[in-house]
Amino acid sequence: MHHKVEVYFDGNCPFCCSVQAKLQQLDWIKKLSFVDFRNNEVNGIDIDALNQRMHVKNLSTGKITIGIYGIKTIFQRIPILMPLLPFLYLLIALGLGQICYDFVAERRLIVPVGHCTESECKLPENSADKL
Repeated sequence: MHHKVEVYFDGNCPFCCSVQAKLQQLDWIKKLSFVDFRNNEVNGIDIDALNQRMHVKNLSTGKITIGIYGIKTIFQRIPILMPLLPFLYLLIALGLGQICYDFVAERRLIVPVGHCTESECKLPENSADKL
């Protein structure tokens, strides 16, 4: 049986928050715990590394998996996502898993706290100014 894990996600990223909410809904056996690294102290993990890739910590062993390997760790704990594991293993084996993960992660939008109201978020004018 797989142990409970802690998933460190970016609370300033609307896409990340959306994925976190969906995973929480699918986690009916309560194997995932979520930590917004923007609003919580995360000991032992570099903030720059957290900004680049999601980290998942096994609460039993302390082992941390990163990026596509973190997704694999999550999928192993959510029964409804387990049928996707062979596809994920194939992507990893072909060397495409982390490339695909990084492609998405590098393009995620980050909305800093204080830039949003209930009806809108003010984003940088130029995509090069991405926060």
